[in-house]
Amino acid sequence: DLAAFWIECRDQQLTMFPEGSVTGRVMANAGKSRSRGVEFSADANLPAGFNLRASYGYTDARFTEFSNGKNDFSGNRVPYAPANTLFLGLTYQKSFTHHAIDMVTANINTRGFGNIYWDEANSLSQPFSMLLAASVRADMGNFSLEAWADNITSTRYATFYFISIGNSFLQRGTPFSCGLTFRYTLPFE
Repeated sequence: DLAAFWIECRDQQLTMFPEGSVTGRVMANAGKSRSRGVEFSADANLPAGFNLRASYGYTDARFTEFSNGKNDFSGNRVPYAPANTLFLGLTYQKSFTHHAIDMVTANINTRGFGNIYWDEANSLSQPFSMLLAASVRADMGNFSLEAWADNITSTRYATFYFISIGNSFLQRGTPFSCGLTFRYTLPFE
């Protein structure tokens, strides 16, 4: 799949945080912005039970007219819109007959995103980051058991950033995590 887009937006509203010692959020009219980009995705069933998935997106989202009365942000990137998104995943699946285990599924994937600007001045940003994940699942009738790990490389990244009451607030992304998931599916007839 391949898609291209071009969006012109007038009177775009943004959630902003007021300056000074005031708390809360305010809505601001950004005038005009435009977003253009491309998205690509592919899914390939390979021999021997392998499946490869890939997707990539590029977005150039910018203000074409935006002044807050003090600063002109025209030409700057729109906050919170990642310039690049990426996914690569490889899955292996093997079915068994006459065994206690019906199927085994193994997956490894990586997700990427960035640069993301956190403010309309484009003075704060999150660089491009990649997260690696993997899992192995065994299906046994109505039961399944999955061992999984996310952010295997312990990549440090932010999911949200803002300044309020003169203080910076940053929400960090989830660090390395792993676990076991047990599922039971109720049989319905």
